[in-house]
Amino acid sequence: LGVDGDDKIDYNTNLPPPFTCRPSLGARLFVRNNTSRFFLTVLGELTNWRPETRLRSAELLLILAVFCEEHLTKDLHRTLTNLAKAIDIEQASHHEHEHLKVLDQIEQVLCLMAKFVDPATYLRIVRPRMMEDSFPMQSSFVVLLSSLIKGTSFHRLC
Repeated sequence: LGVDGDDKIDYNTNLPPPFTCRPSLGARLFVRNNTSRFFLTVLGELTNWRPETRLRSAELLLILAVFCEEHLTKDLHRTLTNLAKAIDIEQASHHEHEHLKVLDQIEQVLCLMAKFVDPATYLRIVRPRMMEDSFPMQSSFVVLLSSLIKGTSFHRLC
């Protein structure tokens, strides 16, 4: 887990609309303290059979990423696995371009999460999944990793 207010992270850049700056400490604490009650359910809904439900779950996950910051990454292995499953479903889905909206939301979530996670940490989780020949979602983990790298600041990658 990161420390709240890490000097290496610019919390006010690359926030999704409607956010123009980092939410207040009180709002972040309130959301953070209640997120654990429903976070796994939101992740599970990313693989729902209804495209509208998947889209709303991805949108909620993006908002949670803004409020929870590095605290959203405490179960990173589970989060990344569920996001990879969602990417796999969306790549196989062709529901009138709804899948593109969900993929875009998932990419934004991953880019935002990458601000708060050390690249060595997510590489330890993602790299073995990409290298396993028998794993059916290799391409999903490649997409996932590219989004994480896109959201990681250059000085953290070096």
